[in-house]
Amino acid sequence: MCKKLSIFFCATLLAMTLTINTFAEGNLIKNGSFEDVQNGTPTYWNIYSYVSDEGASEFIIDTDKAYSDSNCVTIINNVENDSRYSQTVNAQPNKNYKLSCYIKAENIGDSGSGAILSVEGQVSATNPWRDTDELWEYVEMYVKTGKGINSFNVTVGVGGYGALSTGKASFDDVRVEEVDTIPDGTIVATVEMPAQDNSSSDTQSEFDSNTTSESEEKPSSNRTVWIILAVCILIAAAAIYYTFRPTSPEENTPSDASLPSNDNKDSTQGLEEAKRDEKHRDS
Repeated sequence: MCKKLSIFFCATLLAMTLTINTFAEGNLIKNGSFEDVQNGTPTYWNIYSYVSDEGASEFIIDTDKAYSDSNCVTIINNVENDSRYSQTVNAQPNKNYKLSCYIKAENIGDSGSGAILSVEGQVSATNPWRDTDELWEYVEMYVKTGKGINSFNVTVGVGGYGALSTGKASFDDVRVEEVDTIPDGTIVATVEMPAQDNSSSDTQSEFDSNTTSESEEKPSSNRTVWIILAVCILIAAAAIYYTFRPTSPEENTPSDASLPSNDNKDSTQGLEEAKRDEKHRDS
C-alpha cells in the first residue's frame, strides 16, 4: 500500500509541475534580460544594421550597471544608422499585446528615431530617448494583431528606417505580454496581413530580405498546452486507479489446489471401511 501511495503522489506532483510550467508563460520574449549569451550574442536575438560597414555600429553585451540581473545590451552608432536587436514572437490572431522595456540613452543626435522599442515593419514606436542622464527609463507600447497573424518581430535599437541616428543606448528587461484591452491614449502598432499586390516597392523588398525564417513559424503553443495537460491527466488518473482499485474476489479466494478435495476424502473413508470389514471376516 505504501508503494502504491508513493507512486500516486509522485505522479500527481509531476502532473502539477508540468501544468504550472505550461501555463506560467507570462513573458513571451525569450531571454529578455540578455543573461544567456553565446558567441558574444544573446540567444534568441538577431542583430541588424542598415549601414554594415566595419566600425559603423557596435553591439555590446554590457555587464556594467544593468537594470536587472547581470547583463544588458548596448548599441553604439558611430555614424547615422538604424541598428537593432530583434526577436520573433509567436502570437495569435485578433489579440492585444503589451510591449515594454527599459532604456538608457546618451549622446544621441537630434535627428532620426533615437533609442526606441518598436515592431519591425511598423511606423509606430515608443517615443525616442536621446539622453536619460544615466538613468533607466521605462517605455511601453501595444500591438494589435489582425486576422491570420501568427507572429511579429520585436526590436530595440538606435535609429529607424528612414530615420537614422547616432549615439549610444542600452536596453534591458524586454517583455511582451498578452492583455485583454489596450488603454486609451497609448501607442499602438497594428499588425495585419499585407494586401495582395503583385507589385513590390523597394521598401517592402528590403524588409522581406531582412525578415528571418523565424517569422514564418506557426505557433503551436496552444496545442502543446493541451497535449501536455492531457498527458498529465492520464498519468494522474492511472496512478489513482492502480492505487485505489478494488481487489477482485479471485485474488482473495484460495486456489482449488490449496483446498482439501471431497473426492479424496470420500475415497479415503471407503478404504478404511473396507479394511475393517476384511479384518472382521478374518476373525
